[in-house]
Formats: sequence, structure tokens, C-alpha cells
Amino acid sequence: MKPIALATGLALFFEPCTQGVSLTVLKNGEPWVCRKATRRELESLLVDKASNVFKGRLRLRNKSKKIDVEVLKERVGAIPIGKFKEAVDVTLESRSARAMSYWNAVGRAEHVK
Repeated sequence: MKPIALATGLALFFEPCTQGVSLTVLKNGEPWVCRKATRRELESLLVDKASNVFKGRLRLRNKSKKIDVEVLKERVGAIPIGKFKEAVDVTLESRSARAMSYWNAVGRAEHVK
């Protein structure tokens, strides 16, 4: 998934991880702040119009039709909910696909023995 542009020089990058999704704010292409989120946390953010996710340096807030991204309590950009949901879905699908290919390879290896 390509990073989603926020403010000048900033972008939000989605990457699959074991618990769900790793969200990283890139500053001039370099990681600045990151946070891991579960599918449940991100789904609750998308459903609840007044919800916040995370406490700490990176925060996400649902503002009706967009997700506000805050770093160190300062708003650095907003992403339309549809685009945010698509990025999460693509990231989680790629994680599932990698897990399935791993388990298929492990299963094949056991049958070869």
C-alpha cells in the first residue's frame, strides 16, 4: 500500500503486523511515529462517529466523514473515511494472504517428509 499524503512532507503508511496493522507517520520519507492497531480498534474507529483511537504520540479521531491524524496533540492531516477503510482492508488482506501462503508452504513441507 502506498502512503497516504497528510501535510507537506508527511504521510501515513499502513503495514501488516502480527496483531493487525502498523500505522506509521513518515516525515520526509523517514518513520516519525508509529502505532500498532488491532482490527477491532480500527473497526470501532470507523463505526463510532465520536471515537478516538490510541493515547500517546499518534492519535486518530473520527470526524464524521474523515479521520483526523494527530501527532503530539497537533493535527497533521485528515483522510476520507472511505480511503482509510480501503487502506486498512488492503493491509489486512495482504496479511491474511501471506499467512495462508506460509501455512500452505508448511503443510506442503510436512507432506514431503
